[in-house]
Amino acid sequence: MKDIYRDAMDAIKAPDALVQKTLNLMLEEHKKLEVITDTNADLADFADLNEVKALSKKNRWVARAVLPAAVCLCLCLSLIVPRLLNHEALEALEADEQHASAGLTESVIKALATDNLATRSGPATEYRETGTYQVKGEHVRLISLAYDEGGLCWVQCEVLYGKQLRRVYTGLKRFDVVTFDLDSVPEEDPPGDQARVIATSKAMYGPGDGYGAYAELTVDKGQTVTVIAIENDYAQVEWTTSRQSYRAWVPVHTLRY
Repeated sequence: MKDIYRDAMDAIKAPDALVQKTLNLMLEEHKKLEVITDTNADLADFADLNEVKALSKKNRWVARAVLPAAVCLCLCLSLIVPRLLNHEALEALEADEQHASAGLTESVIKALATDNLATRSGPATEYRETGTYQVKGEHVRLISLAYDEGGLCWVQCEVLYGKQLRRVYTGLKRFDVVTFDLDSVPEEDPPGDQARVIATSKAMYGPGDGYGAYAELTVDKGQTVTVIAIENDYAQVEWTTSRQSYRAWVPVHTLRY
């Protein structure tokens, strides 16, 4: 019993092998019970019948009380433990599916976040705040890097919020630089051409339907914006109001150069 219980507890670390081992032990005990039952019938005329009956009674108690409990424990472990062990893998798979739906084909660079990410829509404190994301200890996809006027390095990164992706900017200091090759992260080009918005559209967090939209923020017809990048028929644009600066993604067809 102690061996079965110990193996069941060890299954938390290696569920597949140890659960199978526990089940094998249970089957062996069941076979012993069958053998003793047959022996009981064959030795009915012998003087040690009482000893055989006592042994058979003990094994029946094991079969009725211990083995069902072990079965329940093993079934619970086989269902619960893989879910716990695969939680991070499932999150990564969900993010990869979102990447696919967004039409992303370039290589993925990920860095370990050493803190939760306080973010903005662009690479400086003058840009709109875009929330703080609880991703400390997780690997986050990096898109690009840029430097503000003070020489501070910002990275455009991608996080999963709810069921949709968001591209936002945060300081490089919030990542462990030894977990990735900084030289492999592309540096953003200087702001490009200006364009005129010819159709009002939602301000998006990224270049595709897999990304969320900014709440109550639109890029309005007649507005002049600066184009930062183009990807998947979307343009990352920048504009400044009397309050602050913004960056967002809009369909290319809503712009005229």
